[in-house]
Amino acid sequence: SDAAISDVVDNLLIAGISTVFADGAIILFNSELTSMLSYSAYFFCTDLLMFYLLRFVYVSTHENIPTFLTNKIFVPMSFIDALVLFSNPFHKLAFTVYKTEIFEGLEFYRFEGGPLYLYHGILTVRIVFICVIVLLKKIFTSTGMNRVKYNIILGIIIICVVLNAFSLYYKWGIDVSVLIYV
Repeated sequence: SDAAISDVVDNLLIAGISTVFADGAIILFNSELTSMLSYSAYFFCTDLLMFYLLRFVYVSTHENIPTFLTNKIFVPMSFIDALVLFSNPFHKLAFTVYKTEIFEGLEFYRFEGGPLYLYHGILTVRIVFICVIVLLKKIFTSTGMNRVKYNIILGIIIICVVLNAFSLYYKWGIDVSVLIYV
């Protein structure tokens, strides 16, 4: 229904805006602790964004999201990820930060993934993978405007994934895919 789509889009936008602000905070704070907390907030907001993306894909494709998928897998995994991320300043197993210069005179802290960062990556990649599978299924079984709509959603997801991959691979420190989130 339109109300269900409206609710999930509102949640998706709030998660997207929160992710953008958390990503921007990484540059603003110039201490190890505040940078670490900003990265933790950014990674947690990414979890929320992925969760609401999953809900959006299911609602917009008129598919029923399996409750075991959210209640038994993604919600507990996100909770554990949040605990790991926000306790990271104490154990530094998810990531560490190091001071670097982006432009002459502009320093900030970049993150370096640790052993538990893989957990966060697995969580987000699983959600994106399920979204892509659901969308591909709908693209191949739909016609007309619905097919176009699903192709657009899939295209935006692919652009975000590619930009995020470049940000991680080239260690830019700032995730440029957030430009697409809102």
